[in-house]
Amino acid sequence: MTEFLRSKKYQLYSNNKILRLRLDKPDGEALHFLQIEIEARGLQAELERRIPQNKNQIKHTPWYYLLYLFMFGLAASRFFSQMGS
Repeated sequence: MTEFLRSKKYQLYSNNKILRLRLDKPDGEALHFLQIEIEARGLQAELERRIPQNKNQIKHTPWYYLLYLFMFGLAASRFFSQMGS
């Protein structure tokens, strides 16, 4: 088996922190070294178990949707008020 170069920074982290960092959608070098660390520690099954939990999280708060509903209401009221004149 080929031995990969592992990051000393990630070797010091706990398994939980490695998985949490991987679920935060890293890119580039961070993604590469996190993937190597996950393979070296045998955390693939745990990562796959946590991925569906991460996808089900709400991306926006209710305030976000209320703001856009309010903005749509303003635009619609302006449109319909111009239609009447």
